[in-house]
Amino acid sequence: MTLLLFLLLSWLLLYLLARSLDRRRGSQWRLDVAAAGVLALACVGFTWRLWFDGAYMPADGGDLVSFLLPTYRFAAESLRAGQFPLWNPHLYGGAPHVADSQAGFLYPPNLALFLLRPDFGVKALEAMSTLHLWWAGLGMYVFVRSLRWGEDGAEQAGRLAALGAGIAFAFSDSLWIHFGNLNYVAVASWLPWVMVCFVKGLEGGRKEGKRGKEGYAGEQPDVTTDHSLLITDYRFLAWAALGGLLLGVGTLAGHVQASLFIGMTIVLYGLFWLVFEWRVTSPRAAVLRLAANICVLAGVAILLAAPMLIPSLQLAPYLDRAAWRYQETVGYSLSPAQWIGLAVPGFFGRGPQLHWGLWPRVEVGYIGILPLALAALAILARRGRTTWTLLGVSGVAFVLSLGIYSVPHGWLTLLPGFDLLRAPARLTLVMDFGLAALAGIGLQVLVSQIGAGDGGTWKALTRLSDGLGWGSKAMLLVAVPLTFAALLLTQNQDPTLYSRVSVAAIAVFLFVGFLLASWALIGARRAGWARPVTIGVLAVLLIYLDLASTGAYNDLSYDNPAQSYQHPEITSFLAQQEQPLRIDARTGIDALWQPDTALLYGIDDVWGVANPSLLAAYNRYWEGMGSRSTPLYDFLSATFLIGKKDVELDWSKFDLAFDGDPELNVYRNTTALPRAQIIHDAQVVSTAEEAWDDVQVAGFDPAQQVVVEAGDASLPAVSPAAGTETARWIERSGNDLALEVTTSAPGYLVMSDVWYPGWTAETEIGGRVERQPVLRANSAFRAIPLWEAGTYEVRLHYAPAAWNAGLALLAVTLLVLVVIGGMALFRRRRAKSDIV
Repeated sequence: MTLLLFLLLSWLLLYLLARSLDRRRGSQWRLDVAAAGVLALACVGFTWRLWFDGAYMPADGGDLVSFLLPTYRFAAESLRAGQFPLWNPHLYGGAPHVADSQAGFLYPPNLALFLLRPDFGVKALEAMSTLHLWWAGLGMYVFVRSLRWGEDGAEQAGRLAALGAGIAFAFSDSLWIHFGNLNYVAVASWLPWVMVCFVKGLEGGRKEGKRGKEGYAGEQPDVTTDHSLLITDYRFLAWAALGGLLLGVGTLAGHVQASLFIGMTIVLYGLFWLVFEWRVTSPRAAVLRLAANICVLAGVAILLAAPMLIPSLQLAPYLDRAAWRYQETVGYSLSPAQWIGLAVPGFFGRGPQLHWGLWPRVEVGYIGILPLALAALAILARRGRTTWTLLGVSGVAFVLSLGIYSVPHGWLTLLPGFDLLRAPARLTLVMDFGLAALAGIGLQVLVSQIGAGDGGTWKALTRLSDGLGWGSKAMLLVAVPLTFAALLLTQNQDPTLYSRVSVAAIAVFLFVGFLLASWALIGARRAGWARPVTIGVLAVLLIYLDLASTGAYNDLSYDNPAQSYQHPEITSFLAQQEQPLRIDARTGIDALWQPDTALLYGIDDVWGVANPSLLAAYNRYWEGMGSRSTPLYDFLSATFLIGKKDVELDWSKFDLAFDGDPELNVYRNTTALPRAQIIHDAQVVSTAEEAWDDVQVAGFDPAQQVVVEAGDASLPAVSPAAGTETARWIERSGNDLALEVTTSAPGYLVMSDVWYPGWTAETEIGGRVERQPVLRANSAFRAIPLWEAGTYEVRLHYAPAAWNAGLALLAVTLLVLVVIGGMALFRRRRAKSDIV
């Protein structure tokens, strides 16, 4: 409630400021601020049960609770401690957090949340998702307002039309179904904003290019805008640079797939634009203008997102996805049976609780019945470059979203990056973007002055009204009776069958209702029963009512999904044990103990929630170690195991350690090896495959032996231990480790922390400090050479070159953009003063 009051006051202040500016400049900014306020109210109304009724969404928490909450809290704690969260020591035996593309700790809204309220909970993340839905809707509002169509671009969408498009996009199925995927929604919300800049760069350059060649009345041609001299056309590339800035910021939210979708939208729009531009201007000029805009936009975006992208690219070869084939990329395709969801989104169950069918639950691209009708009106009444381009973008995206059911999707995976992604149905985001923009154009046509003498527009309206009429009658005469018949015939059948028929029936009846309402609205406009502005308001309300009625109440629960993080007895017990320790909670208790609980409490775990950034070598080690009875398991240093009270374990090595939790017990692994140990029996190999083969040899004992991948490093000549040896921890933080090690002979300090490039080590003995390689040991872990007997201080630091390079590129890019922007502003002010 406090946040809502703060946002309301902020909006009021902004409105008053806009009103003051309007009085001085004769503008109408206050109306745009009002539209932004209406969108905000729509978002609050859509999600009201989260704020006023104690509900949670998604019902099971989804990624919002299982992944993002602990991940973001870890980042917030690290930043509060004064360090970047580059390495995650708490999950999967250690992982490169900075290389996890979903980390999102550099995204400005996330940073603000982390710094202002580092102990945030589920409601804060739900608010962040809602905020980005609003941002997506506002972006679509601005995009539609910025579009020009008709002869010489004389037509423009009014605020009501843009508001309708914004609501359709913000609550479209492609965004709303991902409410729990905050990082995806966050990146996707920047799509319309980036497209505003991209289209401005293309169309603005096109208009100014014509002005430069032909001149206005009484003006001389301006060679600075002649696209044959592209290098001088800096003013319109500024739009591309701004688009790159927005895309770069959005990409930092951490969902590469959504960023690639935005890039794909840019390319598709540009190609369709080129087809039309080719006919009215020089092909060379059009191609150069398009290429320059794309290159500048992409270049700026990549440089700004470099601190995330470069480490992620470095990580890619170390993942299981690097070996993916096409079959792995087509999971969660939009099946042909689900096409019905474009008009009847709940036919197969809208939420996961009621979903049925052989195909997985995916987004179906629903944006409402009236928006589809308005998009059709835009195509029928305004057949021009803008409408055909938007339709082309939507059509291609729809075909690609079919995944395994469409050959072109396979071709898409030949492009870099797309071969590492799955869930093709998410491409409905791009389809919905195009359809929502078309709906905005169609709504503008609907509320424009139309008469029987307007030719094509009147004819289009008539055809649309007739089509909706015939469709409505067919639904009333055929679909509704058949649906009732299905309900009657299955009511005494299998309960599951009857439940599915009932779910589909509700969806059909909602469809028929909104189809009839759309027909009535279009018919009222055709008959002139209401003023255009009244029709526009009713259209916006109908769009909102449709999307809210079919989507707002799906996947809700009154049970806090974060409750499974609450095990104070167990976490208190673990905190009292000798540190560092590592637990094993991968025992089938996800419903009771969230897989990332360790991350939330700063405990180390051998595993975590399913994560595409899991290192392949570590995953292979876990899957190939056999069982918890093997020495390979003991090497993981999992001192404690958390399981149900009836868990089956090897009781020759596991003892009950704590039973104070009502549902779970803690068991002690009595044969667990220490996190760091000194080994003198070393097998040196050249490749990871050789190391894995040697680790799997029967009789391999990680308490006495180590398999080391030498690479180009020189290694010590080891010898057996000749006395007492110890390894004592001095420091353990995310990016830094320090130990005091006493060895009686040359050997290796072997650690059960996961190996990954970017770790550096140095040893100090007798006042002599030397850099040492961090070697890959036992196929997935770390070893530090110890060259002589004595007492060492061993320090390890994680500061990957990829992160440092990305951070430098970000800083330089921001500096260059600020300098260029400052110079442009200075020149503009000087030009104005010269005129005066």
